[in-house]
Amino acid sequence: MNRTAIFFIALFSLASCMSETNYSESFTAYATFEYLGEDYSQLFGADSLYFSIDASDKYESAIGWSVLGYSAKVSLAKDEFVGGFMLSHLKPANDTTDFPASPYRVYGDPAKSNTYMVFHDSPSGLMPEHDIFFTMTTYGTCAPTGCGICNTAEVVNFVKENFEDGDRLVIKATGYLNDNVCGTAEFALADYATFRDSVVTKWTLFDLAKIGDFDYLDFAISSTKEGVPPYFCLDDFIAQVAIEY
Repeated sequence: MNRTAIFFIALFSLASCMSETNYSESFTAYATFEYLGEDYSQLFGADSLYFSIDASDKYESAIGWSVLGYSAKVSLAKDEFVGGFMLSHLKPANDTTDFPASPYRVYGDPAKSNTYMVFHDSPSGLMPEHDIFFTMTTYGTCAPTGCGICNTAEVVNFVKENFEDGDRLVIKATGYLNDNVCGTAEFALADYATFRDSVVTKWTLFDLAKIGDFDYLDFAISSTKEGVPPYFCLDDFIAQVAIEY
C-alpha cells in the first residue's frame, strides 16, 4: 500500500544509540491525527470527512503517521467510504437531530484535537486487509498502550431507544504478529448487562496493553441487538516503539 500522507505524530521518551554496526531507538508514539501546520479548511472543509484515493491500491486507501498507519476501503466509484478507518473533522453532535446528514459524527465534545478517526465495521464485509499497521516491521517492534474511544451520536441514539436489560455493544481489537494472533482486548461501547443506560458518551480510555507487539491491528464490533450502527470514534492512539537497523 502507498502511504499517501504523513502527519500528527509526537515522540516522547526518545532513547537512541549508534555504533559502527547499528542504530537503535525506542520511543512512545502518540498519534492525535492532527495535520500540523496545515490549513484545515483546505484539507477537510469546515465540517467534513477525509480519506485518500489511490487507483493502484484497488480501492483501498492507506494513510500513515510515521511508524503507524491506518486503512480504509472505498467504493468502486471511489466516492464513498465503506469500511475501516477514516479521518473526521465533523463537528460533534449530542443527538442526530443536530446534524442528521452523517452517521459518523462523534457524540459530545471532540476531545483535545480537531480531528479524530471514525471506524466503520462494514456489514457486507467490505473491509481493508488490516485496520492499523506498523510500517517498520522489518526493523523493530510496536506495542499499543491504549487509545481514546467514543460513540457516534447515531449509535448513542440507537442504544438509548432500543437497548434493553442485558444488551451489550462491544469492540474487539485483535493484534497479529507474523500472521498469528498475538493478543486481544475488548471495550464496551454500551453495557446494559451491567446497569441500564450504560453507554459511552465521552472519550474513554481503551486499554490495549494486553495485545503486545503487533504487525497489524484489526477491530470488530458485535452486539446482542440487531441493527446497531456499526461505528465508533478513536483518538489519541499511543504505542511503544523500538527500532534497530
